[in-house]
Amino acid sequence: GLAGAALAGFIALLCGWLLFRAVAIAMVGLYADRIVATVEQASYAPRHARARVVPVTEGARVAVRSLLRALGWNLAALPLYVLLLVTGVGAPLLFLLVNAYLLGRDLAELVEGRHPDLPAFTPSERWRLGLVSALLFLPPVVNLFAPVWSVAMAAHMFHGRRMIEPYG
Repeated sequence: GLAGAALAGFIALLCGWLLFRAVAIAMVGLYADRIVATVEQASYAPRHARARVVPVTEGARVAVRSLLRALGWNLAALPLYVLLLVTGVGAPLLFLLVNAYLLGRDLAELVEGRHPDLPAFTPSERWRLGLVSALLFLPPVVNLFAPVWSVAMAAHMFHGRRMIEPYG
């Protein structure tokens, strides 16, 4: 009865909380190449001219892999999330760390695919990118723009450090 409905509602909210980032990044993954191309054209024209166009099928594969990876990691961490609920801080902190790692990896992959001849993100850069992006997903309203801002930020981080390095 009422307890079952409340439990179902709680589970639905929990799944929405766990999967919002994954679904948002998977959806933006389909358009990420356009977002990165726009940033490159506006701020890094020589790099934009030499960029590899990522086929839609490859973008879709990246998006699906990202979604499955986020689903897998968050489901694997679910028992820890539940155990850490008693701390009041542990579950959200673990959620932030898991998703920072995943976001850094996924966003780096989106940008690096356009420039396979340039040095990849370092692990430290991926971590910083993922952490800032994960934090953008927390505040209401801001989280609606976080996927697009995160992809644009990834493009700027990727090219910003590499501007002092010769191209090709």
